[in-house]
Amino acid sequence: MIALNKIDLIQPEIIEALTERFQGKGFEVFPISGVTGLGLEDLLNKMTDLVEQNTPEEEIPVFMPALRNQGEDEWSVEVIENGFRVVGKRLERMVGMTNLGSSDAIRYLQRRLERIGVINKLREAGAVEGSTVFIADFEFNFVDQG
Repeated sequence: MIALNKIDLIQPEIIEALTERFQGKGFEVFPISGVTGLGLEDLLNKMTDLVEQNTPEEEIPVFMPALRNQGEDEWSVEVIENGFRVVGKRLERMVGMTNLGSSDAIRYLQRRLERIGVINKLREAGAVEGSTVFIADFEFNFVDQG
């Protein structure tokens, strides 16, 4: 991938020639201007896609001691008047420890909830794209990536 910068200062014919030249060598070319912002959205979207495609999905297994608090891993999904409530100590703690201001942390939380089976249970309970889901004191919109 090549970001061809300063296109606000270069003649369009030169940009086109450079783009064709690099594409001919197998590169994806993104003509951009850091000053005007032209082309930056496409470049950033492509970079985000590449990072997501190359981010490992599986966590590294961690061995935990056999002694655990009984009932800590139990959880349930309840249908409530204004959406769905997920109840369970472990899940509530997991959400409470997540930096909800970080899109990476939210994507990680989504993958963990998927692996645990919470997303499936929400689907089975009737959650659809945009449904309100409550976990502990936090409110989320259901996003179905499956």
